[in-house]
Amino acid sequence: MHANQKCIRIHNLTCTENTKFNLTKAANFTGAIMKKVVTILVFTLGLLTQSTGICMAQTSSATISGQVLDPTKAAVTGAKVTLLNQLTGVKVSEQTNGTGDFRFIDQQPGTFTVEVEAPGFKTTKKVDLVLLASQNLSAGVITMSVGQVSESVTVEAAITPLQTTSAERSSVLDSAQMQNLSAVGRDPMALTRLAPGVVGGQGAASLSTTTTPTVNGVNNQYNFVAVDGVPGNTRGGNTFDTPPNLDAIQEVTLLESSYSAANGKVAGANINFVTKNGTSQFHGAVYYYFRNEDMNANTYFNKFNGANIGRPRYRYNEVGATMGGPIFWPGKFNRNRDKLFFFVSVENGPISSPDGTKYFRIPTLAETNGDFSHTYQTNKSTDALLYIKNPAATGTCSASTGGAACFTNNQVPVNSTQGQILEQILYSNTLAAHPDNYIADNPALTLNNYNYTTNNSSDHSYDQQIVRIDYAPNEKLHLFARADFTTVNDNGYASTTNKYTWMFADNYQLVEPNYALNLTYTFNPTLVNEFNFGASAWNEYSKYNASDIAKVTLGASGFNLPSLYAGVNPLNLFPGVTFGGVSNVSGDIPSYGWDSRFPFNDNVLNLSFSDGLTKVHGPHSYKFGTDIETDTYLQTNHNRVGTFAFDQNSNNPYDSNFAYSNALLGNLYTYSQTTALLSYDPRTTVVDFYAQDTWKVNNKLVLDYGMRTSYSLAQKLIQGNNFVPSLYTPGAAPTLYIANSSGGATNPVTGVSTYPKAYVGLIVPGTGNPNNGILYVNTPGYPEGTTYNMGLFWQPRFGFAYSIDNKTVIRGHYGVFYNSRSGSGQEGDLTNNAPSTNTPTQYYSSILTAQPSGSVGGGYYASSGVNNLSGPFSIGHALPFHMPLPYTTERSLGIQRAIPFGAVVDIAYVGTTTEHSSRYVPINEVPYGAEFNYNNLPMVSTTLLLGLPH
Repeated sequence: MHANQKCIRIHNLTCTENTKFNLTKAANFTGAIMKKVVTILVFTLGLLTQSTGICMAQTSSATISGQVLDPTKAAVTGAKVTLLNQLTGVKVSEQTNGTGDFRFIDQQPGTFTVEVEAPGFKTTKKVDLVLLASQNLSAGVITMSVGQVSESVTVEAAITPLQTTSAERSSVLDSAQMQNLSAVGRDPMALTRLAPGVVGGQGAASLSTTTTPTVNGVNNQYNFVAVDGVPGNTRGGNTFDTPPNLDAIQEVTLLESSYSAANGKVAGANINFVTKNGTSQFHGAVYYYFRNEDMNANTYFNKFNGANIGRPRYRYNEVGATMGGPIFWPGKFNRNRDKLFFFVSVENGPISSPDGTKYFRIPTLAETNGDFSHTYQTNKSTDALLYIKNPAATGTCSASTGGAACFTNNQVPVNSTQGQILEQILYSNTLAAHPDNYIADNPALTLNNYNYTTNNSSDHSYDQQIVRIDYAPNEKLHLFARADFTTVNDNGYASTTNKYTWMFADNYQLVEPNYALNLTYTFNPTLVNEFNFGASAWNEYSKYNASDIAKVTLGASGFNLPSLYAGVNPLNLFPGVTFGGVSNVSGDIPSYGWDSRFPFNDNVLNLSFSDGLTKVHGPHSYKFGTDIETDTYLQTNHNRVGTFAFDQNSNNPYDSNFAYSNALLGNLYTYSQTTALLSYDPRTTVVDFYAQDTWKVNNKLVLDYGMRTSYSLAQKLIQGNNFVPSLYTPGAAPTLYIANSSGGATNPVTGVSTYPKAYVGLIVPGTGNPNNGILYVNTPGYPEGTTYNMGLFWQPRFGFAYSIDNKTVIRGHYGVFYNSRSGSGQEGDLTNNAPSTNTPTQYYSSILTAQPSGSVGGGYYASSGVNNLSGPFSIGHALPFHMPLPYTTERSLGIQRAIPFGAVVDIAYVGTTTEHSSRYVPINEVPYGAEFNYNNLPMVSTTLLLGLPH
């Protein structure tokens, strides 16, 4: 729990931490939130009768096994063994085989009693067997006592049982730990750090997308996270996109390494969050957690040297309730309360947290009108005038010392009303609108790097509803459906994608649903099939005030400069604008800009399916199954507005020594514009098959071996391209401007050498093949997504558990684990490779219709010619035709020893080796030492070159 966090919890209607909680309000709250659950409850009940689509998932089911012996240690065959879920009353039965063994397969987690009945023996019960997700639990040897069946003997299970029937390295966090251990933000992923071999995964500040930990040294990009077996990292990779709240979790199972062939599809850890289910009795809880800025001290620098910045609003509030129990109609349906159950969890977090103090160098009213007589040099503790240069004048003008080419009295004419409008919008929405945030001339405090501060807070509220229904109409059939719907807000000036941090707030909203349907059918005690279907999503949306966006839409305040390329700015948004150099601290410089996806409407849809058939035959337990997963990740680009850079740069012959004066003059350092709008839409599909055998060789030795195979289907893409070195022809490469002895650039094609030195290394227009080495998606004769299917990947697994005695077991395992589930971005990042989209850059142009006198080109409207240049295409992402899958080989050897007080000591060695791990390989890397080669030195002047030693 956070140092200043307080908690009020009511469990089973008994207040355990604060008796002042108002029960009437709690009841009203519960009644209100139940209305939100109705839609999800109806949907969940619908899942019991239908499913749509295909999706891959691993499951939460587990196995309980044991052996029945008589007092002489002989096997008791044909004994009736009943497995009773102590919380729900659900029962299943089978008989012991010829060696006295029994095995209950594909059971959902819970607390169980094993009851054994045989003629001539007393009925024997072993109680409180805690079965965890994906576990092979041994109930041990149950020794029968001679007597009448009507007599009974009860034995309690060990608190911490030895793992005598499996070899995997795993850890479990149970419901008691979920409820009683503290995590800042109450993110359940944070608690996985309690397991050995786990590093990172600190958890999010509140319930939302979080990062998975690194387990046993394997890259966390290769982890798989599930909720009730349904993928929770919907995009692949190291994120957990659909986390349930702590109070809805029954347990977390962490398969760290060396797990069986029935689990896999990744090279790292398998983490499964199992939700709670209803029981035969009604249980519920109401809880409230909070933090408040009144319990925080202000920061030192908010009061430093005359600053008077108050504590930001910080409100962490989390209120929720759970309820579970049977669904029954007295005397009509489910009269014993052992067939149909429900569980509901609702949690709401109206959280407000500080953005942190922000600093900006905003143009003053005088500066917006061309008066820079009180504009001072940055990063100085005293005022020193910053001299503004007149680019049209002859002579020099130093920013610090002045000169003949400076504007008289630092008065600058407003050549560009468009540039002035941009500055006026900055001023009117900051200094004019919030004068209390203005910091007057105080260089001792600001070093003249900023004159405006904000100390805003953002709304990080979230809302989650979870409903689960379990139904066991008879011993053969058990099914459950679970729906989880979460909405997370990031609403503020500093929200994830908001570039207008000085102007307005924006709500970056995530919607994170996760649905599961599980059906287990027992054909007979030795043949069981389990089917699991899941659908999960991760959606990004923009929620904003239309009046705010209207302030920065073309035409607002008279600003109307269009984009160069048709169709790239359908929303008519302002371009991006930068004012580099107005502060010595880059974070203090205000700017205009947009995420290209604004307004967000991005959608990930992940569908999963798994089916496993288990057959028990003598001492063998065979399992065969398939896992299939497919997802799409649509990111729609809605704008490519281009960027006006008024940045101060001494290479610009039209620079005036200050970005705000450059804007009034209309002089640009650069203008860049992306040529097309393309949407990112990769599809990923994974198909896995497995065969597994758990063989009880004798009472001491269990072998666990199997084979998993992954069919590596190449990802698909609708738009984009890949760079393929084998398709590249050096002779078709474009010609580049080169440096000359006068400090400028030369066009090797024409011999003209009067170009600015910034042109060096840029492409001479009209030369070379821009598609050289480029393979576009969906090109006939090539794979659809530019990479080939890699076929089948075989993954053998072998493990053993050897019981030296009833207190000591040695376990070992070796296995190969392929990461067949690649992240969506692996293929998706090919979408915006050049030249599918390119970003030509103009240097030293103007936002005026015509460039100032002496320019080599016109204003930024010129879409061709020497001002409209590109460098060599930046292929930021390329994939090989035949791309190997990352995989790990894992081996482990350990010993477990039961010690007094119900504890077990577990000492083990775990080793992992990763091959073909994901990495970026630069194919044009400059050789070491090349910059010191004489022949590679820049041609600054002929005299200097002749004077250098050889």
